[in-house]
Amino acid sequence: MLTFSILLLTFSGMNAQKRFATDGIGYITTSDNTVQVTSGENKVPSGGTYTGDVILPSSVTYSDVTYAVTGIGSFAFSGCWGMTSVKIPNSVTTIGKSAFSSCSALTGIDIPSSVASIGSDAFNDCIRITHATIPYGVTKIETTLFFGCKGLLSVEIPTTVTSIESSAFYGCESLKTIDIPESVDVIGSAAFESCSGLTSVILPPNLLIIDEELFESCTALKSIHIPSKVTSIGTTAFFECELLSSVELPSSLTSIDKNAFTLCSLESIRINATTPPDVLDEAFTGIDTEIPVYVPESAVETYKTDGYWKKFTNIKAIESK
Repeated sequence: MLTFSILLLTFSGMNAQKRFATDGIGYITTSDNTVQVTSGENKVPSGGTYTGDVILPSSVTYSDVTYAVTGIGSFAFSGCWGMTSVKIPNSVTTIGKSAFSSCSALTGIDIPSSVASIGSDAFNDCIRITHATIPYGVTKIETTLFFGCKGLLSVEIPTTVTSIESSAFYGCESLKTIDIPESVDVIGSAAFESCSGLTSVILPPNLLIIDEELFESCTALKSIHIPSKVTSIGTTAFFECELLSSVELPSSLTSIDKNAFTLCSLESIRINATTPPDVLDEAFTGIDTEIPVYVPESAVETYKTDGYWKKFTNIKAIESK
């Protein structure tokens, strides 16, 4: 037993993580020859002391051992209000949760192509970032990644991304358009909520659900293309989209949830489904029931007698092209 205990202690010591700081930047070992950036020796809970332009090295030497810098850890630069830019080396492959959250002076960040994953909240409330390019290889835009980035004008999303998670771009009020690649088949709730400058969006063709609150309070949204495979539109999905004057609903649609189009300015609705979608009573609250509702010719009478849709008094057949 004594021999086993000595071996166990020796093994544990060999694998213990080391923490150290060089040039004011903190590191923690992740293997025998790699480290990730941590909060650093000058970081304090109420806000970081990193200021100006920060340049991260691709490798760092400590106690005569050289380590490759392969990651930026969770909360590494969180709250560094005076940091205006950061240069990330090509050796970095991961950026952790909240790594740069609330870096309110950060105006630019160049994410190298080596980065394959970016954690949730990584750039939350970086209000001065204007442009972002997600590297090819990243497969998910994580939850609240750019939440509250009020100055974000554009973002490039690669075709490797398959999902955009909840509230990813919530409150990005300067974002006017966004190109979502066809590779994306899941977009989470409130992903674009309160993007008040967003004027138009083309959603990817394999999307099946318009999730709840997806475009809520996108007050400048004038047009939206809903993909042909969508089966449901969630609660308050387009709530308070004040400039949305028309919408075309696909033949696959089966349900529209509460307040989905409340406070929109719809002047017409086109529905390609021959079977009337199930609708909660509040889905079109405030919409004039005399606006034209265009449906397949074979389904006109069905809509006119449907428990919900019959409240619209101007149901017409879609004209043949």
